[in-house]
Amino acid sequence: MLDIPASVRAARARPVKPRSADLLHVDAVTSAEPGAFMRVLDLVRVHGGTPVVIDFRRRGISARLALRIDGLAGDGARLADRLRATVGVRAARAWRPPDGAE
Repeated sequence: MLDIPASVRAARARPVKPRSADLLHVDAVTSAEPGAFMRVLDLVRVHGGTPVVIDFRRRGISARLALRIDGLAGDGARLADRLRATVGVRAARAWRPPDGAE
């Protein structure tokens, strides 16, 4: 068996943080019910994405979600359309920052 130094093992175990420009940004306004939030996250997973950052803010009868998703190719238009068609979601948009923006 190979003797791998601890520093090499630690470097391999560290997760790779994706650049902000590589992430798909999704902003959505939903009803404040917990089920709407879970439906949004479920739809992201169905499309093959992994939420890296989740920001949830509740305001009265609405909730605002800001997601940063890794693992989705394209501009996210299909995901945004599916989100807008989801029960409890009032508005949604998916976008990528311009090249060079962090």
